[in-house]
Amino acid sequence: MSSCKRPAEASRVPERRTKRVRIHGDFEQLVELVVGDEKKGFRVHKDMLCAVSAFFDAACKPEWTQLENTEHPIICLPEDDASVVKTMIKWLYSGRIHIQLNGTDAAHSDNLIRSMCLRLFSLADKYQIPELQNDAIDAYLVHRSRHELLKTPIHEANLAYALTSSSSSPLRQMMTSALVADYGRNKGGNRDFLRVAPWMAHEVLVDFTERILLARKPVMAVAEDFCERYHTHDALARGKCVGLKSYCDGGED
Repeated sequence: MSSCKRPAEASRVPERRTKRVRIHGDFEQLVELVVGDEKKGFRVHKDMLCAVSAFFDAACKPEWTQLENTEHPIICLPEDDASVVKTMIKWLYSGRIHIQLNGTDAAHSDNLIRSMCLRLFSLADKYQIPELQNDAIDAYLVHRSRHELLKTPIHEANLAYALTSSSSSPLRQMMTSALVADYGRNKGGNRDFLRVAPWMAHEVLVDFTERILLARKPVMAVAEDFCERYHTHDALARGKCVGLKSYCDGGED
């Protein structure tokens, strides 16, 4: 059994921009996102996209978009993965992360769900969507708690670091806490550390070791002050999150 307390999966969070726009927004103007090498196109309501992202708010201005004889502006995202952008768009309209597994067998589905959460955080960080960053971290923590993940997979820690560049990234902070909770303070922690250390990316190993040396008390993967530790809220947000926000898996494509 996991030593972590099961977090509350509450829905009471600071007021969300997406909710305000779904009520008051203009649903006439569309923008098309053209994603990846395959140039997969997604049409999104401009007000919804611009309300949550400073990047897209600027990118939707006439001087930055391509019209190409279409009725709506086009924004090209050649470096991004279409499946991650599609999940972001579903979140934009529903207010929750929906992860479509497309018949993936159960043995790999857990890894894919957590990997998608990490990639969603990276996408949200890139395009300045703090609400999605928060929800992606929550979804990752909810999944590991719900499925009683005993040890954080090292490849997930390495992926989280590969997807981020700042040492102050909330994703890195969360992942380091999870590693310390799993390998640093548990029974037999030193033996486990020696076993997994060779597989850690250099930056992961450095941050993990520093956190171990500085820790004065046991570290939990899901701390009670998770909102202050891992969330980003702008000046318009009211209050703090009181519980992790869950995700939806499966369902219709």
